[in-house]
Amino acid sequence: MFSIRHQRRGLETLTTNSWAMLYGTLVMGRSLCCAAIILCQNGPSAIWAPCFTSALFGSVIAFGAYFTLVGRIGASKAAYSTLLFPLVALSISTVYEGYVWHSSAVIGMALILLGNMVMFAKPEQLLLRRRLA
Repeated sequence: MFSIRHQRRGLETLTTNSWAMLYGTLVMGRSLCCAAIILCQNGPSAIWAPCFTSALFGSVIAFGAYFTLVGRIGASKAAYSTLLFPLVALSISTVYEGYVWHSSAVIGMALILLGNMVMFAKPEQLLLRRRLA
């Protein structure tokens, strides 16, 4: 993984993350140009505020925190934190953007939490729960 390699070389997470986001922006911009998609929208600023908020917290801060976590505890353990990203994102959208929960979102969250329980519970605990049920 690039993040681990860069951190082992002593490179700063913020710097490498910034370069990665710049490259990603350039690739996406090139893709939009090739597909002739117009990105600019002449709409109210209420449309752009959530977009910039999501970009700041969902990309800049979250990726920086995640790659720092990868450097500290390793990629395999840090990967489990990504399971909670949808829960956090939908919770923030509910509070600030008025997201209305649908059955598919509730089922998805239940499956994520069930998956976490299976991954983090000791095998003996799962067998005990199975016998009690």
